[in-house]
Amino acid sequence: MKIKKTLFNSTNHYGYISIVLHWLMALVLIGMYVVGDYMVDLDYYDTWYHQAPALHKATGVILGFVLVFRIAKQTGFI
Repeated sequence: MKIKKTLFNSTNHYGYISIVLHWLMALVLIGMYVVGDYMVDLDYYDTWYHQAPALHKATGVILGFVLVFRIAKQTGFI
């Protein structure tokens, strides 16, 4: 049985958009963990001390909205 991948989800298989979005979110989440672990060791006078938390929070909020959208789309709410 040959599986034909499409751009969008079908009743039996995930489409390329869902697959790419899944792995992109996984990479961003891993990157956020690495940045968060790096921020713990920053000194007060380091240039990233004040910039990295804002970037980390903004990325987390965007990732949270994308996650809520994906869950709503998967459950048929949207």
